[in-house]
Formats: sequence, C-alpha cells, structure tokens
Amino acid sequence: MQAKAFLNISSKFDPNYRAILTQAKRAGYVTPSASQQEKQNQLVIDLKSEGLWSKMDVLRILANDAGLNFSMLNLIDPKKYLMSMDANALNTHNANQSITSAVDINQNYTPSNHAVKYQLNNCCFGFYQTAYTNRDTNEIPLSAGNLTVNGAGGLENTQTNVVSTLHGFSNSILINKAGTIQNTLQNNASRTYYENGFHSVHLLNNVGNYGYNGVWDKATNNVPTGLPTSQFHTRISGATMSFSMFFIGSHLTEAETQTLKTLIDNYTASL
Repeated sequence: MQAKAFLNISSKFDPNYRAILTQAKRAGYVTPSASQQEKQNQLVIDLKSEGLWSKMDVLRILANDAGLNFSMLNLIDPKKYLMSMDANALNTHNANQSITSAVDINQNYTPSNHAVKYQLNNCCFGFYQTAYTNRDTNEIPLSAGNLTVNGAGGLENTQTNVVSTLHGFSNSILINKAGTIQNTLQNNASRTYYENGFHSVHLLNNVGNYGYNGVWDKATNNVPTGLPTSQFHTRISGATMSFSMFFIGSHLTEAETQTLKTLIDNYTASL
C-alpha cells in the first residue's frame, strides 16, 4: 500500500519536488493539496531557472496548506536538516501563510559540518517575516537586528559598522567570526522596525550587506575567520513571530535577492 501511495505523485513534476513529496509521505506527513503541489512544483522550476536553487543548502517554504510537519522539511534536500521547535510550546501553522512560534526555531544546520553552498567568505541567509508587531527579537541571528553569526553561532553586538539607519537597526554585520557567543544586547534597535518583510544578510569577499525586501541598504567591511560551529537558531523571546520562508546558502547578488523575493511573493499571492 505504501508503494501505491507514492504512485499518486505526478510524474510530470520536477524530480526534486517529487523527492520532497516522497519524503513527506514516507514520514507520514500531510502533503499539500493537488492544486498547491502544482504551484510548489512551479516554484521549484522557477528557482532553478533563475539560478537560485543551486545556491542553497536550506530552503523552507512555510506558506502551504499541508501543515506544520511538512513546513519543517528542507526543500533542497528533504532528508537533511529537518527544522525543529519546542514541542511543548505553542507553535501554530497558519494555513497558506506562515508558522508562528514564541520559542527557538532550530534549523538543525551547522555550517562547519554541513556547509556546501554556504562558504566562509561567500554566503547568504535570511527569512521572510509575515507579521508587523512589536517584537522582542534580541536573540535572532537570522534577523535584521542582530546580523551576526560567529564561530559559536551566536551574536556579537559591537555597534560598529552600522547596518541600516533607514530601518532603525544599529548592529554590525559580523558573519563567520570565530569565537565564543557574545550576546551583550547593546542598543538593540527599535523593535517596531521589524516590519513585515524579507530580511537577508550577505557576505562576499570581505564585504557584508544587509537586505530588506530585496534591496540592499548598507555595506560594511567584514573579514570572516571561521565557519559557525553551532546550529543556526532563530531565538525568540518575549513575543511570538511569524515566518513564511527561511533560506541558507551561497552569496546572492542584490538582483538575485530581489528575484527570490518576487518568486516567493508570486507564490504566496497565488495561494
């Protein structure tokens, strides 16, 4: 019966998307509706045609009608880096929109062990936040307020090389810096500036950039010294946050960042 169930996966789908559905079925997860499978398959095709799929180690599309378990899958390789959250906490899947959580979200991806596309001096990561509310986001390395992943996977708020005055963020871009976790929370930026939008952090050839909604706002010098040795976490304290997408991979140009946002926007608008 299990083998027959897999026959329900359309042979016309992209091989990578078929692998996603197959892994979900093997794990006993609810899969997206037939109409949404068509849309997700097209998203995979579009990401490939734009050269974005090949630049990613991790991609999670959390806007779907399948639920929380399916949202945990890494679409690039659904057998690796299953996302996890505290099972005892209030985690909500908002159908066709996002996941909402008030606890750590663990990407279960450690660059020093797992990085393929993500490299020491050629990397990018980010997320799409879907709620506009005051958020206590003082421990989020995958965010626009604390743009730091050091050798221990933590934060260093040194307040040099200001990231973005336009959006109220005053922390440094310090990516792939070896050392212990430093979480000083100095001048942690106005939390009202965590707007509904797509946040990304970029590093290439010793230059770090912060992007908001696909547009780069500030470039700073950043010489990396070591790949992070801890897992990527999104740490949330004091409130809940909602996300529709996470990604980790190699450097994206500003144009590629804008293209990625457009593809995600077009997909979510179609749901």
